[in-house]
Amino acid sequence: AWGMRQLRRLDTDGAVLIEQAVGQAGRVHVRIAGGATPGKVMVTVQGRLVELAALSLDGELPTGTPVTVVGVADGGTVEVVRT
Repeated sequence: AWGMRQLRRLDTDGAVLIEQAVGQAGRVHVRIAGGATPGKVMVTVQGRLVELAALSLDGELPTGTPVTVVGVADGGTVEVVRT
């Protein structure tokens, strides 16, 4: 019984916390047009490769550009800069 209680304490819901992406390196997956038009980036968060909506603080970023996540905007969109 003690062992089962310990295992239940380790249970997680598996949700990716977008705040954990800040400081992580990634690549532009779908071109970011700049301004308020988001694109998509691929970033490893919590040991998983995830695709996140992203806004650029450096203007337009073409597909394949290496980036670093520097913040989280509203609605789960990350803010990135060219690395």
